[in-house]
Amino acid sequence: MYRGKNMDYPPIRFTRSRKQVIFLIIGCLAFAAVSLFLIFSNPSENLLIGILGFGFFGVLCLPASLYMLAHPQYLLLDENGFEMPMMGKKVFRARWVDVASFEMTSIKGSPMVGITYQPGYERQKIGRSVLQLFSGVEGGISSMYEGTTTEQLYRILESYRVHYGTGGMRNNPPLHQ
Repeated sequence: MYRGKNMDYPPIRFTRSRKQVIFLIIGCLAFAAVSLFLIFSNPSENLLIGILGFGFFGVLCLPASLYMLAHPQYLLLDENGFEMPMMGKKVFRARWVDVASFEMTSIKGSPMVGITYQPGYERQKIGRSVLQLFSGVEGGISSMYEGTTTEQLYRILESYRVHYGTGGMRNNPPLHQ
């Protein structure tokens, strides 16, 4: 994948592993079942824990996991920037010139590639500020894509950013917002 400075820069599409999503669904089902067991086995002692567990795993995580199975997650890199789908039909897209740097990081032990945007980048300012307060980076890209490690993904993203992001606006036409 990554071949250094002389690398051609064709569009690359990374996809999320369906196997990981299926394991996530199984985990959500298991924790939701345990939460229901806590609610009905001894409601006086475990009612709050059971309700919170079922609310999180059964009501929030399970539908999100099923959505990810039906709508596979991806990361697309091209000459204009990178894009990732969000929940619903919305797609997040950032231009290379808007990214100041990428770095390898982790949030709560989960490895990922952190994003720091240019100082003048205005989109999603409040969300980026909150994320930076808690994690030290303004954005993140999960490293759970098939066939790549966090370090490989970081190197590829950084090489695309350097290649396309330093060419100015001529290589990065405005995106539709």
